[in-house]
Amino acid sequence: MTEPKALTSTYIVSSEKQLEIQEVFGLFDIEGNGTVSINDVTTLVRAVGQTPSEAKIKQMKADMIHAMSPEMDPADPAAEDIRVTFPKFLDVFTKHAESPMMEEDIYQAFKVFDKTGTGYIPIGELKKIMTVAGTPGEALNEDELESFVSECNTNKDGMVNYRELAKKL
Repeated sequence: MTEPKALTSTYIVSSEKQLEIQEVFGLFDIEGNGTVSINDVTTLVRAVGQTPSEAKIKQMKADMIHAMSPEMDPADPAAEDIRVTFPKFLDVFTKHAESPMMEEDIYQAFKVFDKTGTGYIPIGELKKIMTVAGTPGEALNEDELESFVSECNTNKDGMVNYRELAKKL
């Protein structure tokens, strides 16, 4: 049986955010009994603004299955029938969710790649950054990358103003 990892909370949920999460949770509670299907967790997590990797989603689901039915192995096909209550969802969600990055955090992260101190980074460098495994959320695929880069390089000089990029993100 897979045991949940020991976790520390990385996301403080304000009462306003908790109400928003509860409202979205209610939209997925199609049976009206205060629970959602474990199969809806991925969509639910993303609907409340998170962009976890597939590995993190898998761990969240395993932790929710364990919270609802401690004796059940998440790999057991019967785990697909688990329904999660809001308190258990919120508990696991807050342990796995990441605080949204603020504009200044994003700016400072890109600034590391500005070797000349001009406020710009080359498109090639941006492509490397955005395709690296371990990028928050998931690395972009080729189509997503091209779309993203075309939006960033508005003056078509091969350089990206990362202050403007941080504002967009």
